[in-house]
Amino acid sequence: MVNFRHFVNVTSLSIRVKTAAYFIAVMQHSELPSLKDFQIHVGVLPWADAEQLCCALSKRKEKQTLETIAILCDSRRLPEPSDNSLTVVPYFLSFTQLRNLRLSRTCCIHLDNDLLLEAASSWPHLRTLEIAGLQVPPAVTFRGLFAALRLCPHLHRLEIFMDAVNIDIDPEAESFQHAALQSLDMT
Repeated sequence: MVNFRHFVNVTSLSIRVKTAAYFIAVMQHSELPSLKDFQIHVGVLPWADAEQLCCALSKRKEKQTLETIAILCDSRRLPEPSDNSLTVVPYFLSFTQLRNLRLSRTCCIHLDNDLLLEAASSWPHLRTLEIAGLQVPPAVTFRGLFAALRLCPHLHRLEIFMDAVNIDIDPEAESFQHAALQSLDMT
């Protein structure tokens, strides 16, 4: 098994693997005290492995230094429980220095107004939030979006699946400007 303990000055780790299982075990037995940027590209990432990977990340000491987390999956079809959506965002709430979070999966990633607001409260330095997992029906509304944007003044890229059909705000009463936001994808 690879031991990363000898790499105390590594600030960026990017890895491409077929499955996450082996890397989860490696993470549990290694430390990268200077790590700021973590990216993993996984060929196949079943629902249970995704949950386990996020859980393992949340238990790491580097959660006080990590600024970027990207978990990307290449697979188009995954066997998933039909009645579950992946609830991984809470695992990252303790990453106080988080500036960029990219979660890209083809399964459902749970995100609603309350969770988006909690995330925005936990990550005041957030610049990029991309959660590209389909959730049907979408649970984030304009009210939740506006509340979160108010807490993230540095956010310049946001990609989430949201309900853009049902307008649950009064545009006259709840209008505001967000000077930093440059890219908004409400796919």
